[in-house]
Amino acid sequence: MYDIYLSMGCRGLPSFEDLAEKIPIVQTLEFQQKILTPSPHHPGFLGLDLSEPVVKLLFQRLQSTRAVGYWLLSDYRQPRITREQARLLAEPAIAERAVNHFQRHPDDTLGPIEFVGVQPEFWVFGARSEYLIRENCVPGDLRVSVDTLDGHIWTREDFDRRAKRLGWY
Repeated sequence: MYDIYLSMGCRGLPSFEDLAEKIPIVQTLEFQQKILTPSPHHPGFLGLDLSEPVVKLLFQRLQSTRAVGYWLLSDYRQPRITREQARLLAEPAIAERAVNHFQRHPDDTLGPIEFVGVQPEFWVFGARSEYLIRENCVPGDLRVSVDTLDGHIWTREDFDRRAKRLGWY
């Protein structure tokens, strides 16, 4: 089952008439107020458990009123990996990336591993690189993303699958 996570609410209330039977919650005042949450606050998870076709339809409807977010597995509402556990998993992954990085940039220095942020599906950690900062590379650090459910380190393939699922490309 799937839920929707909104980082920015709708600018107006979308029409839900055709969705009310499939998703009764869309008719409730509480749901409508949540999706209209103005910036800088964000609505977060909407608390849904919908099939993939239905969540995609609702997500498109929310996007039509300029909502920003993701549709993802409902399980991500309750992370199983804490930030502290994720840090322990991130440290060796960053160390491994550092080995490759130092082969290309032997004079670089890295800062300590720090918590960078969180997305609905992963924790992000990074170590600042003097070389990357000097070269104006964004983000300026070696980063890893740790899945909040199973603790795996996200790969390019994970990000690509996510982007494809969300229709980003």
